[in-house]
Amino acid sequence: MLFVGTIQAPASADPAPVGSDSGYVVVEQDGAGVVSVPDTSLETAKEKEAWLAERDQGFQTSATTLKSNGSKSVSGGYLNVVGSSSLTSGCGVFSCWRKFGSNWGDFSWIGSGNVSTIQGSLKWWLSGVNVTFSLPAGAGFSAAGSGIVWEPAGLNNAWHEHLDYPANVQLNATIVNNAYFTAQADFLKGGTWYHVQGN
Repeated sequence: MLFVGTIQAPASADPAPVGSDSGYVVVEQDGAGVVSVPDTSLETAKEKEAWLAERDQGFQTSATTLKSNGSKSVSGGYLNVVGSSSLTSGCGVFSCWRKFGSNWGDFSWIGSGNVSTIQGSLKWWLSGVNVTFSLPAGAGFSAAGSGIVWEPAGLNNAWHEHLDYPANVQLNATIVNNAYFTAQADFLKGGTWYHVQGN
């Protein structure tokens, strides 16, 4: 299901901004995560870059923070994805676990106007032996190989989408070789779909 229409700044506190003076307006919220968009309409690449710079969440530089970013040049500008997830780990007698928390992703069109559709998602997965997990509660979660994808409803006629999933996503395995996180998005611009995946 896609959100259709132009995003306008709310006249009241409903829907409420995410955080205090965050610059975002909630589009969809369930018990799990939040999908939000900018609280203002911006047209030029320069305006969009300045707006994003003011709200840059940055990356924590600890060894337990997984970062994901990528971009793609297209006619008239570029498509950008940025995300982060905090990783904790442990092992019991028979298995090990990895918890991904404080998860977020930003998906942007940096160019004039809006793109037709932004469909952002976050993905967590493990390489290892006997990987198991339970899907978190909430809309948009699905299994993907040895991991989990959260892909809530996309946005139409927008230049930016922000996903925020603060709760832990846990994956387990008898042996864990590595843990991975990526932010990714599909953008529809000028009748063509573009996929951008963070590293």
